[in-house]
Amino acid sequence: MDISDGLLRDAGRLAKASGVRLELDEDALRARAEQLAEAAQGLERDEELALEWVLTGGEDYSLLVTFPPQAELPEGFSRIGTVIASDADQPGVLTLGA
Repeated sequence: MDISDGLLRDAGRLAKASGVRLELDEDALRARAEQLAEAAQGLERDEELALEWVLTGGEDYSLLVTFPPQAELPEGFSRIGTVIASDADQPGVLTLGA
């Protein structure tokens, strides 16, 4: 799935369409935020802004895909979370970690 509307928004759409819950690993997302930390500091903001950009920023072309838990990921892909069965028919996205 293209996540040009932002990771959280599009992950929520994926979860709802699939009837699952996506648990995003905050530590994995923080590693991505480190790439934006200098820009956040340039705006006199802290690393939380960089994490917010990772979660909600859009217009960059990236893909969100799911693989079986033990699958070897293709080059260029990284694991940022887990797909789990949804409790009480409430699909959605959780950010876990840190």
